[in-house]
Amino acid sequence: MTVAARACGAVWRGATLCLVALAPMWLGKLQHLAELYAHLLVLAAVAAYLLEAALRGKVTARVDVADLAGAVFLALVTAATFASVYLHASVERLCVVGDCLVVFWLVRAMGRSEAQRRWAAWALVAGGATVACLGLREYIATAFLSHGVTWRAFATFFNPNAFGGYLAIVLPVAGALALSAPRREPRYEAIAGGFVVLLAGTALLVTGSKGALLGLLAGGVLFVVVVPPPSWPRVRLVRLGTLAGLLALVAGGALLPPIRARLQTALGSQRHSLAHRYYTWVGTWRMAKARPLLGHGPGTFEHAYPRYALAAFTRMGHEVYLQIAAEEGFAALAVFLLWVGSSLLPAGRALKAAAAIAGRALPTGVLAGATAFLVHGLVDYGWQVPALGLAFSAVLALGAPRAQEHSAAARDDEEPRKKGVKRARNAAQLRATVLAAVLGCAAALLAGVLAGRMAEAERALKQAQAAIEKGRHSTALFRLDRAIKADPAHAKLWVTRARIQASYWRTTGDPGRLLLALRDLRRAARLQPTEANPWYFGAKWEYEAGDYAEAVRLAGEALRRYPTFTRARMLRARALEALGREGEALEDWRELARLADTPLGRYPAVEPIDETFAFAWRALAQEACRLADEKAAEQYRGRGRTYLKEYFVGLRSMEAAMKVSGRWDQELVDEISALQAELRLPLADFCREARSSATMVGGHDGDQGARRERAESEPAGDPGAGHLR
Repeated sequence: MTVAARACGAVWRGATLCLVALAPMWLGKLQHLAELYAHLLVLAAVAAYLLEAALRGKVTARVDVADLAGAVFLALVTAATFASVYLHASVERLCVVGDCLVVFWLVRAMGRSEAQRRWAAWALVAGGATVACLGLREYIATAFLSHGVTWRAFATFFNPNAFGGYLAIVLPVAGALALSAPRREPRYEAIAGGFVVLLAGTALLVTGSKGALLGLLAGGVLFVVVVPPPSWPRVRLVRLGTLAGLLALVAGGALLPPIRARLQTALGSQRHSLAHRYYTWVGTWRMAKARPLLGHGPGTFEHAYPRYALAAFTRMGHEVYLQIAAEEGFAALAVFLLWVGSSLLPAGRALKAAAAIAGRALPTGVLAGATAFLVHGLVDYGWQVPALGLAFSAVLALGAPRAQEHSAAARDDEEPRKKGVKRARNAAQLRATVLAAVLGCAAALLAGVLAGRMAEAERALKQAQAAIEKGRHSTALFRLDRAIKADPAHAKLWVTRARIQASYWRTTGDPGRLLLALRDLRRAARLQPTEANPWYFGAKWEYEAGDYAEAVRLAGEALRRYPTFTRARMLRARALEALGREGEALEDWRELARLADTPLGRYPAVEPIDETFAFAWRALAQEACRLADEKAAEQYRGRGRTYLKEYFVGLRSMEAAMKVSGRWDQELVDEISALQAELRLPLADFCREARSSATMVGGHDGDQGARRERAESEPAGDPGAGHLR
């Protein structure tokens, strides 16, 4: 029994340390497959922990406020999952939130031993040091080999801001480990901690993240004020030294190109970045108020937010607290803050009890690291990135270690006079512990099976996408069929299969393929009712097939879910023109032109900017020509020319990256180039072509009827059988 218990203890402790150390390399990108693999490792650690408890006969752990708050938060996230607008995304996010809370509880359990507590802290710092090295190597290679001195380092993260946020959590903990290292020669631990501080601090600067730097400064000021004991004779020396380090960090940010360039352009060419964040927060607040109790479901921000968006689309809310309220409800946000506060209170009590700097360092590092995360969360989405969520949970656990617990046998030895009473009580507790362990292991097994099937589907999806890039559509369909069999609730699988079927239809002209594609889109729309993309793709393919009336209907459904979906509005305008309904089409073009003057058009999230506005200005210029208003026509043409010039500047800056990622659309680029050439024509030639096109398309009833008759005669199979209803 003892050997088995020790083996189980080694398994869950080792798994926990691996998760904390490897999280930045493994979970820095929003890749569902990696998250599911991490979830399987967490479930294995939970099973090992429960088995050790059963084998050792440990009594039920004493529950405190932090435990209750964490459990209630997890329960609210679970309830929000069952009320979600897209169940699959919520289940995946629920796994991540559960993993963060499980890591919190496991690291707390390791905190019973001071040595294990320091091991957990060093695991966090080791992960930070590793990604800091990778980030610095990336920046040096880019700056010196490609002359990109303003490059912002990503390392293993999908975004420089997330990378900077992770380093801001690690830095105070590394400094605390250096200050609390045992005073024995050689002082390897202190040297290692100081080296990590320098390494991670430099790496944070090359991320160019202003929010992460702000969070670190807030945590650093707290560190300066709190860590030295008030009665310590060298308190001023420590404070001055730490303050000098913070000033050096600020000076480095002013000198190094990544942050300096962003600060210089914050009020210039990149001022739209701050405005885009502001309007994103307003849209997220509207989203949270729409469903205040349980939200739209964890992980559903990108699927539900478009209905409330005021600015350009974004996958995240760029504000931790608003996004929690929008996804899981205001009650979940309140409990989340309670969990954080109750977890940090023991660190504050430890500061009061510690008289030496060695005892104050780690609690101060925990408070400073948590402060850096919470301040950064005001302007970004750290909690929604799994690597940052796990790191933050580990830091909270370091501040609230679990109190020492006793086994049943130890309690018998402590009070031999009451041995009979204790033995009976401990026997009941032992049975309860064993039953809890069995039920917990069974739940972990079931959750592991579910996560395994989802992981199998994600792996098959990646293989299908790789086959698509190589032009092997048959292989891609085979992989997707396997993925759908493993995880039929994943809407992305159905959309991907629909796009492959549509590609076959374009190549072969087989109307049956179009019907299959529309059938798959119907399934995706049922699984993901707030998502506009299935309706947009259906409208696009119906337009290509010549069923313009159905294209108008489907584009309208897409716009109902995403009112500022500019491409869907442009598609509907073109379909209306094809039907001869010029007045309705003109209303859509006018709406597009109006959107160009709203935050959606003024503050794009990324370059290149939205090209649909230029098509709207072209349409309005053509209408002005037909009305003989040459002044208005030239104004619309001028706006379109200026806008497209900016568009191609942004496009050229991103061309290489877009081609590497497979997002380059040469057909669209050619169409926009033709539009640019058309807008550069002399006004007389432009107006002559506009009047000619009006005569051909919508000038006479007979021509309109011929156009509709021609559209109806184009081969599209049985359109009614493939409609998205």
